[in-house]
Amino acid sequence: MLRKRVLIWSAALAAMATAIAWSLREPAVEVETAAVSRGPLVVTLDQEGRTHIEDRYVVSAPVTGFARRVSLLPGDAVQAGDALVELEPVAAASLDPRTLAEARADLARAEADARSAEADAQAATAGAERAKQRYERLEKAAAAGAVTQDDLDAAAAERRAAEAGARAAAFRAELARAGVAAARARVSVSGGTRSEERTIDIRAPVAACVLAVAHESEGVVQAGEPLLELGCRASLEIHADVLSADAVALAAGQRALIEDWGGSVPLQARLRRVEPQAFTKVSALGVEEQRVWVVLDLLDPPEAWSSLGDDYRVMVRFELWRGDDVLQVPAAAVFSHGDQSQVFVLGADGRLALRDVATGHRSAAAIEILAGLEVGEVVVSHPRRELSDGQRATPARLPGQASAS
Repeated sequence: MLRKRVLIWSAALAAMATAIAWSLREPAVEVETAAVSRGPLVVTLDQEGRTHIEDRYVVSAPVTGFARRVSLLPGDAVQAGDALVELEPVAAASLDPRTLAEARADLARAEADARSAEADAQAATAGAERAKQRYERLEKAAAAGAVTQDDLDAAAAERRAAEAGARAAAFRAELARAGVAAARARVSVSGGTRSEERTIDIRAPVAACVLAVAHESEGVVQAGEPLLELGCRASLEIHADVLSADAVALAAGQRALIEDWGGSVPLQARLRRVEPQAFTKVSALGVEEQRVWVVLDLLDPPEAWSSLGDDYRVMVRFELWRGDDVLQVPAAAVFSHGDQSQVFVLGADGRLALRDVATGHRSAAAIEILAGLEVGEVVVSHPRRELSDGQRATPARLPGQASAS
């Protein structure tokens, strides 16, 4: 009987000690977990880009003139030879009352000079006619021996001089008449009057689309001033600036995907050129970066991206490396300690084991494991600083997941 009581009390004390030890043990921490697996791994470079129409034409005014209002709007299609802008000669400047009075006085003076020049021309013409008649009489007399050859030569010289004087007088009269016309034009066209001369039609050099209208309202334009900008939508390409360290991994002919452009299906593109010259750009965090422009051609037919225009935002995804059967873990599971990559492995005994791993290629979501892990092992994703080797842990339940009974 005594022995039975001793056994009962011993069992009770052992159970109490076990309960106390269980209550005082270290609690297991919840951790996010992921399985080590094999599968395809694609390493990409994602970069924001812009569309750009390569074949652009700036239509400028060939001469200074008065441009009529442009009815074309951005987006309108034009054919080669279509009239884009009508250009008139510039209207005459308005004259104030004093300048107008002076112009009228100049007209009266020019008219008087013209009348005087006409009279001089008539007198010179009469003198030339008189010298001609005298020469012809002396020529007949010289033939009969009535005058000497010297007198005939003198008469011929007088005739030539008189005829030259008549021609000069006629030129002066013509110049005076031109002065009258100029003075009359200044008086008659003096109130901002537009010229009635034929307008100049500025025509489209190629079949294209209107990108911008620089001078929409009518008004005076200077020679060489841009009026419209045209672009051929068929020459649409993609420009993106990448870090110079990433640019060295790219090469002409490389394929890429154009995503987030507004369509439901990504577009296919091919890298045409990596610019040889880098430039400095300040990032949003205020860090100076060396970046390089890359240019891509769209491979899909124009009907697939007809809604894209110039300077639209897109996302460019370059495929840098691809593996079809790669041992990998989530990128968030690997962290660095010095130069060594490490992970926390959750063992079957519920304890964490800190393990060194060798890594290879990495994408935004996963990292290739070259050594240190096996398929099926469970690693901690997003490990916290307070985790340690040998610590008890349990997989965290997803939101809405019921706890095990």
